[in-house]
Amino acid sequence: TPEFVDTYLDGKPYYSWLSLPVQQPPEVLEQLTSKLTNITTFYTNPVLAKMFGKEIANLTFGYGTAEKIVDIMYRGTKVNGIFETVPDELRGVFWMKGNGIGEELTVFQNSLWVEAEQTLLVPIAPYSWGWPAGTPKAAPMNGIMYGFTEAGALVLTQDGDGVTFSYKFGTCPRGKKCTRGTNNLTYASVQVHPHGDLREYAVNLAHMIPGLPEPLFKHIQGQFDVEEYPDAEPKGSRFYRRCRWGPGSCSCLEFGSYDLVQILNGDGSPLEPYYTEFLDYMGDVPLFVWSGFTEVNETSGTNGTRSLGARVSGE
Repeated sequence: TPEFVDTYLDGKPYYSWLSLPVQQPPEVLEQLTSKLTNITTFYTNPVLAKMFGKEIANLTFGYGTAEKIVDIMYRGTKVNGIFETVPDELRGVFWMKGNGIGEELTVFQNSLWVEAEQTLLVPIAPYSWGWPAGTPKAAPMNGIMYGFTEAGALVLTQDGDGVTFSYKFGTCPRGKKCTRGTNNLTYASVQVHPHGDLREYAVNLAHMIPGLPEPLFKHIQGQFDVEEYPDAEPKGSRFYRRCRWGPGSCSCLEFGSYDLVQILNGDGSPLEPYYTEFLDYMGDVPLFVWSGFTEVNETSGTNGTRSLGARVSGE
């Protein structure tokens, strides 16, 4: 709301990862990048270059085993000065179990927590999201959507400022997985803001699935919730990520919902049995992350984002 922006963001409606009050030291990010393989840009793919334009030319993505990427994502998003301000149950690395779009891992710990509003702003940042570089044998819906993971990554990273997710926590209402009436981070409504513009809400099928005809599918809107399972142990380790779709504000069809499962604790240790279950699910399929930018300078492209100095394969 305008009041939220005025009170907590100094009247600035844009909130991307570069808006966070503390940034991960470049030397830490460089060290993590050195552990990745096949660092590349997707601009070399002519289909993706045509879809997203030259704005993606500087974005680099790196690959690794599932076990390695889990560790890199945790370390890359554990930022002193931010990490300790995020609620304990929202730290660590989470698996999007059952997500049919072809996204596997996410983190919340590199974000802005506004205690007074029970609101979490989670910008897409380097190492904050993990995509599969292939199709696991047990992929949802037989992996039908796993052929678009690079495009899905570019939808979220955009031209380097990325989308921002906002989670508004509140009382668990009737008809949800969480215990009705609870108000201790058991329920949140989710919004998605393109380029970190908190005035804009961009959850429609045309935005979420590149290639769909925009004139039709931009009117199919989505509403997202997170609902903690009452038997989650420890608290915050299992959420139901509800996805509902429909024309306009009538989001009456549930489709694409999945479980949000913590696989790495806030202290960086594996949470079993979910950690091993995730590694077994991935098998030998690697993951990739957004690792930074190709250029080593103060700005990259037109949006003024700081380069992380990742090298592109073949340079």
